[in-house]
Amino acid sequence: MFLDLGRLSKLNLSGNIFSTLPEGLFAHVPSLKALHVGTDYLFCDCQLRWMLSWVRSQAVRVGNESVCVYPTRLHGLQLHSLQEQQLTCDGPLELPVLQLIPTQRQLVFRGDRLPLQCTASFLDPSVRLSWSHEQRPVHTLEHRGLYVEDSIIHDCCLITSELILSNIDAGVSGNWQCHVTSSRGNSSIGMEIVVLEATALHSRDDKYKKNKR
Repeated sequence: MFLDLGRLSKLNLSGNIFSTLPEGLFAHVPSLKALHVGTDYLFCDCQLRWMLSWVRSQAVRVGNESVCVYPTRLHGLQLHSLQEQQLTCDGPLELPVLQLIPTQRQLVFRGDRLPLQCTASFLDPSVRLSWSHEQRPVHTLEHRGLYVEDSIIHDCCLITSELILSNIDAGVSGNWQCHVTSSRGNSSIGMEIVVLEATALHSRDDKYKKNKR
């Protein structure tokens, strides 16, 4: 919120990291006549409708570099050229960032430790991250060596959750997914874990030694 800026006529927010602008953000800058909101993350959906209405009612000029990045159907369109009916939240959720580390199938052995880290765009305060294994919700279970860390928000733009699998056993095998839920929709990303018996490692070493003889 911008306070005590009654005489401010021009505001340049370009280059900052943000995906949306909350309603009422400029309520205390009544003299504003030029606004620049160029960012690589701007999400043009129903939550920006208020801004179009405000810009037109207050005769505020929005810079040409203020363009939509998401969703795909509006990518590259200048914000001031849009109509309110184009700003919807009906389509599938598109996230500027949705990443799971590690990204590929993991081969692990009994007793190993494997951390999983999920990062997604923090579009608004409704965004939540959760985990599942074989479509079953996952929570911290110390007796099984499962630890779900509290989500962390970075730079008001990204949210990260970490799941630590310690003392891995055969029950860890299967598909693991990170789920993103929000008021705009849901999305998920996953990977597979395969747990090998320790004997598989010994067998491989024995075979290698025999081949060297």
